[in-house]
Amino acid sequence: MKEPTSDPATATVTRAKIPRTVWALGFVSMLMDVSSEIVHSLLPLFLVSTLGVGALAVGLIEGLAEATASVTKLFSGAVSDWVGKRKTLVLFGYGLSALTKPVFAMAPSVGWVVAARVTDRVGKGIRGAPRGALVADVTPRPLLGAAYGLRQSLDTVGTFAGPLLAMGLMVLTQNAYRTAFWAAGVPAALAVALVVFGVQEPDGRKAGRTAAAPLSPAEIRRLGAAYWGAVAVAVLMALARFSEAFLLLRAESVGMAAALEIKFAHVVNEKDAFHVAAEKFKELVEKETKGELTVALFPNAKLGDERTLLERMKMGIVDSGIITSGPIINFVPSFGVIDLTFLFRDPDHAYKVLDGPIGKKLLAEMESQGWKGLAFGERGFRNLTNSKRPVVTPEDAKGLKIRVMQNPVYVDSFKALGTNAVPMAWTEVLTALQQGTVDGQENPLNVIVAFKLYETQKYLTITRHAYAPAPIIMILATWKKLSPAQQAIVQKAAQDAAEFERAWDNKMEADWLKELQAKGMEVRTPDLKPFQNAVRPVYDQYGAKYGQPLIDSIINTK
Repeated sequence: MKEPTSDPATATVTRAKIPRTVWALGFVSMLMDVSSEIVHSLLPLFLVSTLGVGALAVGLIEGLAEATASVTKLFSGAVSDWVGKRKTLVLFGYGLSALTKPVFAMAPSVGWVVAARVTDRVGKGIRGAPRGALVADVTPRPLLGAAYGLRQSLDTVGTFAGPLLAMGLMVLTQNAYRTAFWAAGVPAALAVALVVFGVQEPDGRKAGRTAAAPLSPAEIRRLGAAYWGAVAVAVLMALARFSEAFLLLRAESVGMAAALEIKFAHVVNEKDAFHVAAEKFKELVEKETKGELTVALFPNAKLGDERTLLERMKMGIVDSGIITSGPIINFVPSFGVIDLTFLFRDPDHAYKVLDGPIGKKLLAEMESQGWKGLAFGERGFRNLTNSKRPVVTPEDAKGLKIRVMQNPVYVDSFKALGTNAVPMAWTEVLTALQQGTVDGQENPLNVIVAFKLYETQKYLTITRHAYAPAPIIMILATWKKLSPAQQAIVQKAAQDAAEFERAWDNKMEADWLKELQAKGMEVRTPDLKPFQNAVRPVYDQYGAKYGQPLIDSIINTK
């Protein structure tokens, strides 16, 4: 017997006849699938290469997530009938999934990823049946097939586009998984917004509980043992989602091991010596490991100021970086000894100390904080700038508000010179100089040039009052993921990058000084003896703390 047919006007399905809510749900599905596929296509490699998870565990995580979605789907349709509001459950399901996207981007450990993945699948399970029911509620019967086909077609577009976008993001971001995960949050947010503004409950449907509570003991008993046995089998089959794990294991077996990404951060811009060292480190590591290790660079304090970077390394969020020694004293107090003013005579003196037994001992002491000290790059010899007056004697410096690093040795040294020393994170300095919150600062010439400090600072005094090393460090958790051969390559790459940066600094110093003079800075080269005498009490103060024999051994290194 044939189904009754409608008149010819309704038999022809056109875009205009499919309800707006169906179109909206189709685009919602597409956007969320784009978002989910960006994350899910990269997640297995992220877990293995960044978080160090075994391939077998990847399969178990995926299986747990899919099993959770399957169980949730069992009740979502009945719950929507009971609650009586399809849109509310659809919005809740999509919203729950959207909220997980930033968690993937920020996850410091596998536990966070598991929680986000399961929550995402719970959202998928919650929204599935109510979404289908909503399509049925709003669509005239002759158009049901077309409506379901439209929504599914747009869903398929998202499933196809997501992995392609993931590949493009990996190329654009140089394999920065977390950046790709952040990008996945954009289509997810758009999907939620479209549910809010584009989806409507049908006018003829009244809200209210229209069925028995689906999770009541009586309703569950009615389903019977056979039903729940079938559910248990389905869950077990979902748990066996080892396809991603199998692909990874197979890739490894034919010599295509997933690359381990090292997130390398610093706080200055791409014109600075730190970035010169970072790029050289990246070049050497990727070349010598033949792509087994990749290095993603994060300049410009994208991952935080130097103290924040150190703290995030302790949390496992950042893998590696080049960081001025000043903030390290807050975690490894022995580093303060190399921040004493006028300690190093010249670059060669500093390099011999830091590349020798004293420097190696300091790097080893970083392991107490969960960091592997690899090599000493440099911030360089620091000089004083200000916007008020020329400084040629300590008397000229008195009363000036000078920004210094968040380091007690620097603070005490500049107080000894008679200045008002203001410890401040570098990320705040440019604004403070522009607004006159501080009068001056002290940094090597490369920083003064790279950050155009001549725009707010008129006077430069070549004090070379302190040599600031900049250790290249890696968190021990990442270091221990490396094979012995990879560790040797990374260690050598760090030392080579440090030496490359030092040579670049020394070569460029004369050019930087000429550039600053051309930009209008007045340069003074004072007699340093009065400055050295002024900070002598700081040596007396810290001699007991660091040990006078250690200070003497540094001074006497030839």
